[in-house]
Amino acid sequence: MILVLLHICLVIFSLSFDKNTCPRGRATTPLVHERFTRYKAKAVAVRNERDEAHAMEVEARVRERIAKCKAEKTKLALWIAEDEVYKYRLALLLSWTVIGVYFVFFIVFGGHGHTQLCLP
Repeated sequence: MILVLLHICLVIFSLSFDKNTCPRGRATTPLVHERFTRYKAKAVAVRNERDEAHAMEVEARVRERIAKCKAEKTKLALWIAEDEVYKYRLALLLSWTVIGVYFVFFIVFGGHGHTQLCLP
């Protein structure tokens, strides 16, 4: 908006000087035009930098969202793996307990003269 007003002022300023009224105005017009061009180039450069920064911010937010999604999936996979480890440990403990109980009962009650067959 400011650039448009500056450009309009520059045009009016340039048109107000003609060779019959003010010879000094013809010398200052290129300087004003050069300064205006320089400011316009700076404004374009700043706008480009702003657009690049905005694009980088959007990319960073997308990467952050993807990272959060991956972290959530990894957390869920870890929870499932820990649950399976717990179940396998419990199954191992119960199986060894059953084997131990079976072994104890076999030693205590197994074949020590309780039931012998007497053959003729």
